[in-house]
Amino acid sequence: MDGYRADVPALQRHAKAVRDHGDRLGEVAAAADHPLAPNAYGLICGFLSGMTNEAEGRLRGSIGTLAALAGSHAAGLAGCADDYQRQETQVATRFGGGAR
Repeated sequence: MDGYRADVPALQRHAKAVRDHGDRLGEVAAAADHPLAPNAYGLICGFLSGMTNEAEGRLRGSIGTLAALAGSHAAGLAGCADDYQRQETQVATRFGGGAR
């Protein structure tokens, strides 16, 4: 074994995939913002729309949180890939070579 190697292109692809999933989750959260009218279930069951809207709001918030976390995680992965590439370049330069 000749040491540790990071597959920078694979890490960059993974960061993009995570970012894309986060973007889609953000779209889902935005599309879910359609509360029911107070009379959606009629006069007798009108209380159900309030309960449904409350649950929908919590779910939309959770999906929005997941989207934000995915974006943050993707940024961290991309930064990690950049750090690996920068380190590889620095080490290769010290030994008289170029980056791979």
